[in-house]
Amino acid sequence: TTSICDSCTSIRLNIMLVCKSSVFVWTSVCMALAVLVCVWQWQSPASPSPQRRLFDAPLQFLTNFQPQKTIDKPLEFLSTEHIKQSQAVSHSKDTTKAKESATSKHYSEVEFLDIKPDKPVVSQGKKSSGTDIHFQHDKSELKVNKPKPKEEFVNIHKPIDFVNPHPIQSPREGTDISPQHQLTLLKCPKQSTCIVPQLQLAKKTKVYLCKHPTRHGVRFYYIAREGLLMHPNVELMTEDRIAEADFIIYPPGSAPWHLTECTDPSYKSRLIVLDEFDGHQLIAPTIKPEEYVERYGGRNKKWYFMYFKRSFVRRLDGDFKRYPHFAHPDVYPMTYAIAEAYIPTEFNFQREIDILCTLRGTKAMTTRMRTQTWVAEYGVSRNIKQIVTSQVNTATRTTVSLAYFQQMFNSRIIVTVNPADWEGDFRLWESLCTGALIFVDPLYVPHPFPLVGGEHIVYFDNNNKTDLFSKLDYYRANAQEARRIAVNGYLYAMKYHRTVSMIDYILRSAHLKKAMEEKTELPRYYYTAQYLNYEAAAQEKAMVACKSPGNYAPVPSDHHIANISYVHPIPRLSCAAHPLGVDKQLSAPAAGKQGNIRFGG
Repeated sequence: TTSICDSCTSIRLNIMLVCKSSVFVWTSVCMALAVLVCVWQWQSPASPSPQRRLFDAPLQFLTNFQPQKTIDKPLEFLSTEHIKQSQAVSHSKDTTKAKESATSKHYSEVEFLDIKPDKPVVSQGKKSSGTDIHFQHDKSELKVNKPKPKEEFVNIHKPIDFVNPHPIQSPREGTDISPQHQLTLLKCPKQSTCIVPQLQLAKKTKVYLCKHPTRHGVRFYYIAREGLLMHPNVELMTEDRIAEADFIIYPPGSAPWHLTECTDPSYKSRLIVLDEFDGHQLIAPTIKPEEYVERYGGRNKKWYFMYFKRSFVRRLDGDFKRYPHFAHPDVYPMTYAIAEAYIPTEFNFQREIDILCTLRGTKAMTTRMRTQTWVAEYGVSRNIKQIVTSQVNTATRTTVSLAYFQQMFNSRIIVTVNPADWEGDFRLWESLCTGALIFVDPLYVPHPFPLVGGEHIVYFDNNNKTDLFSKLDYYRANAQEARRIAVNGYLYAMKYHRTVSMIDYILRSAHLKKAMEEKTELPRYYYTAQYLNYEAAAQEKAMVACKSPGNYAPVPSDHHIANISYVHPIPRLSCAAHPLGVDKQLSAPAAGKQGNIRFGG
C-alpha cells in the first residue's frame, strides 16, 4: 500500500490502528480497505497548486522538446501558448481601456515620443493639470501592493507550425530603429514582426540540440531551442543524424550528464556547453578522474569545444570583484535574451503604474532585499499612489505568468537588480521588452551590443540608496528624457537581444574558432565571444577601480583581438573621467543629446 500511494499513509495507519486488536481475518479486511482508499485517492482528480501545474503535465510532453527534422521551408515551431500569451495580454489591456475610457485621460502616441501636442489633452471638459511628470497620468484606483488575482500560467510544451515573419536570410542588418522610424515601429500592430533582429552568421550550420530528459531548466531550454529554430542559417538535426552536425549544443541545466545522450567523448570537438547555472562555478562530466583521463586524454584536457557561462561575473553583495574564468580555456560569457513569448502584440502607450519593483528579496539575496525596500521607501516619501513594490506572482523559471507581464506592460518605470553574488537573470530581459524605463545595477558581464547607461537603460548603485532616489527623481521630473531612453532601450533590445540573437552570437563565435583551427579564411564578425573576452580581460582592473563596466565597440574581429588598424582606436575604460557624483545636481540634457546621466567614465 505504501508503494501505491505515499500521500495517504496517514489514512492507512489510522485504519490499521483500529484493526490492530482484531483477528487475522479482520486485519486482512482492513488491509484491503486501506488499499481501496489509497487507490481511490490516487485516481481522484486534484487541483494542483500553480507551482506544480507544469510538473503535473503528462510525461509525453517531453517529446515536444526533441529537435525537429531538417527545416527546409520557412516554418518554425513555437509554443502555442507562448504565441497566444501576447494576444491574451493585448486583449486584457484593450478590455481595461474600454472600461476606463470614460473617466481616464491619456497622452497621445506622439507625446510618448517627446513631441508635445499643441494643446493639452482634455478629458470630460477638464484641462490637464500641467503637473504630470510621467509618461501618462491616470488617477485610477490602483493600490500599492494591490491584492493579486488568481494566477494564470502559460503551458510552454505544445508546439505549432509558425511562419517566420522575418526575412529568411543571414547576415541581415535588421530593422532601422533610428529616431525617424521609432513612432512607426511602435504603432505596428505586431511588434515581434515589425522589429526584425540583426544577424551576422554567414555559414549554413547543422546543429544538434541535446534532449531534455528532466523537468529542470525548462525556460532556458525553450529559449535556446526557439533561437535555433528561428535562425535562417541553422538546420536542426535529429538524433539519428547527430554525426552530421557541425556543432552539438549541450545545456546541462536541463540535461544532467548521467541522463544525456551527448556524453560520447568523440563529440568534444563539436560540443558547445550552454551553462545557465547560478554562481560562477563551472560544471564537468560526473565521472571518476581515471575515467576522465581515459576518455579525454588527461586531467587538464577539455571535454568541450566552447563553454558559454551565464554567471560569468564574480560578485560579492552586489559589488563586482573579478572575472574568474579567464584561466580556463574557451570559456565565454552568455546572457539570457528576449523570448517571443515576452513580446506584446502591441506597444502600450497608456500606462497607469508609475513604478514597478517585483523583486523577491531574501536575507541571502541582499541586493534584491535592499532595492525592494528602497523603492517602497521612495514611494512613501514621494507620496506615490500608483506603485507596486511586491511580488506579483509565484512563478519560477519553469513558468510564465500572465499577471506578471500585464503589470510590466502597464508600468512607466521598472526597477530591478542583479543577484547579490552573480550576474544575470530572466527579469532584466523580461523588463526590456515592455517599453518601460528600466533601472538596474551595472552589467559587468561582457555582452554583444552592450546596453549603454543613459541611452538604453538607467544604471544605479545597488549599495547607494541616495543614488537610486536621485535618479528616480530626475527621470520622473524629466519625462521627455525618460521616454527617449525607454523607447531607445526597447527597440535596441528587440533588434539585438532576442533568442535568435543569442544563438547567432554563439554560433558566429564557434564559426570563428573553427576557422582559426582549420586555418581557413576568417569571417569578419563583430562582437564575438573571443573579442569580448579579450577586451574584458584588458579592462578588468579598471572596472574594479572605477566600479564601472568596460567599453566595447562593433569592430570586426580577426580572432581574439579586434582589427582596429583601419578604424579609430577604441577608448578603454579609464577612471580619469570620474562617475557623476550622486550629490551633484542632475541637469536636463540638450535637445537630441544623451545628457550627463551615465554610469562610469
